[in-house]
Amino acid sequence: MSKDFDRTLTGVGYRGLRTRAGLRRYLEINGAALVSILLGLIGVAVFFTLQAIVIPIIGLLIGLWALYRHLDSPKEVGGFYLAIAGISISIATAFGGTGYTLWNYFFSVPRGYTVVDFAEMKLTKDGKIQNKIAELGRQNKKVFLKGYMYQDRMRSGLVHFVLVRTVAHCKFCSPFQNPADMIDVSIVNGQKVNYRTAAVHVGGTLFVNENFTHGEMPYHIEADVFR
Repeated sequence: MSKDFDRTLTGVGYRGLRTRAGLRRYLEINGAALVSILLGLIGVAVFFTLQAIVIPIIGLLIGLWALYRHLDSPKEVGGFYLAIAGISISIATAFGGTGYTLWNYFFSVPRGYTVVDFAEMKLTKDGKIQNKIAELGRQNKKVFLKGYMYQDRMRSGLVHFVLVRTVAHCKFCSPFQNPADMIDVSIVNGQKVNYRTAAVHVGGTLFVNENFTHGEMPYHIEADVFR
């Protein structure tokens, strides 16, 4: 047995193990690469809260450091593929989680809200509220719709504004103006919003004035969602 061992193991040098195939070096385990993979996996938390974005970013930086260590000393430090894996996972969770969170915040419909649009809220030919919208108002249902904020003197700290159908909508005094193209919006729950030129999404409890008269807005929303 000892002779077989001697024939297999021909010698040990300070840089590695000498075998029949030659000198086999010991490579340092690249712990940074493993940490990068771990942080990249934990970074999936970004899919639930954008504040967790710092986790995959740190994972990415550590992965780049691990890759640099290997490229700087390839014969002493291993972990090339581990570093690449850590970098890839961190990038995927950072961008994927951020994209999902932003999409979910700006475009998804809050649970329990009914999506409506200005086309549905348009008055009938005889000037009446359409049945679907009237029923939502009678039940004080929560609705979610997109529109534009009518420009007023105040630009920040708003608790009340008018939501209009298009960005060019401004001639409120025109006799041809459809009153259903304007929605009175009040921000509730102590929130305050700032004026935006881009389209906004508003969600809240819908109130319908089915007996509105000329010059009145038939719709009012107590908004608790503003995006």
